[in-house]
Amino acid sequence: MKKIRIYDLKFDKSYENKFISGSKQILKEGFLANHTYVRKLEKKLQELFNVKHCLLSTSGTSALELIFRSLKIKNKKVLVGNNTFIATATAIMNAGGIPIPVDIENEYYSLCPIELEKKIKKYKKKIGAVVMIHIGGLISPKIYRIRNICKKNKISLIEDAAQSFGSTLNKKFSGTFGLAGAFSFQTTKPFTTGEGGCLITNSTKLYNDAKSLRQFGFEYKNNIQHNNLGNNFKVSEFVALAGLCELDRIKKRIKKRQTLAAQYQKRLFNSPWKTLKPAKNSVSTYYKQIVISPINRNFLIKKFKEKNIAMTGGVYYLPLSKQKIIKKFLDKKDKFKVSNFFCDKHFCPPCYPELSVKDVNYICDFLLKIKNY
Repeated sequence: MKKIRIYDLKFDKSYENKFISGSKQILKEGFLANHTYVRKLEKKLQELFNVKHCLLSTSGTSALELIFRSLKIKNKKVLVGNNTFIATATAIMNAGGIPIPVDIENEYYSLCPIELEKKIKKYKKKIGAVVMIHIGGLISPKIYRIRNICKKNKISLIEDAAQSFGSTLNKKFSGTFGLAGAFSFQTTKPFTTGEGGCLITNSTKLYNDAKSLRQFGFEYKNNIQHNNLGNNFKVSEFVALAGLCELDRIKKRIKKRQTLAAQYQKRLFNSPWKTLKPAKNSVSTYYKQIVISPINRNFLIKKFKEKNIAMTGGVYYLPLSKQKIIKKFLDKKDKFKVSNFFCDKHFCPPCYPELSVKDVNYICDFLLKIKNY
């Protein structure tokens, strides 16, 4: 059996030809950053998500940071689901905020509305924002309740949609439920440009503030004057060109991810391996197919390696509450029972477009033969 790699990104001739042709045009124009192709991709994504504004950035993390800086969260608490990558907290801290982990719910493993209300009651007017993370590409239907909680308490809801490009709930895209959403275009994501990201919003004020902060905090109507502390998060024309090429094949690649995930769900149905699925009226683009394991994950990783299967990274094996840089912000009374369970028990088998259904069957055959639960 061939080795099943952690990821195996490929580009067909159509993509190569478009990228080469576009690269020649970029060189001809002589503007290598923040020019024609950046504007084209921002416009295309704006239309795709049916929002007023889209702003490209150097990464999903910097897109989040631009949102938080625009919200002026300095010295304020930002309530964030405990199950997320450190980048979410990094963006908050880089904007001067204080990340406060909140435990997750036990169905879609996203932000728990009950725990959120407890934190809001505790911190009251010291809160700068609430962040909901769409883990693995799944949108929890509890986002409606969370949105209502935020609206009632006049707190901005931000979506860390890094993993959920194209996922929908009731035909509404991730990233469009709150004030703003941020996506990552990192190599393994459903939509990739290698690195890069964007924010989307219907708020013209947030967009204008973020656009200014993306370029050193220039004054919007006078770009030689700088009144705010910004950064250089502008994007290369070549990154934007890669995004335009990726848009041409995104539907096909997402469909393949969904086919592979459906095969995992079919083969592992009624087994000890619990596969996570989207909610009713929801569509996931499956950045990851998440599986809850009945056995020790380290043992499983070892067995995968013996079978030439590379286990992909989890989402996530270490919650924010166990990150050393976050511990100083914790309340000693917090137990984080659900996030600790999820981070200990889940794993993500390979589920990317270059895999075949045969590869998935090989992985499932192996899992179903394991008996020492």
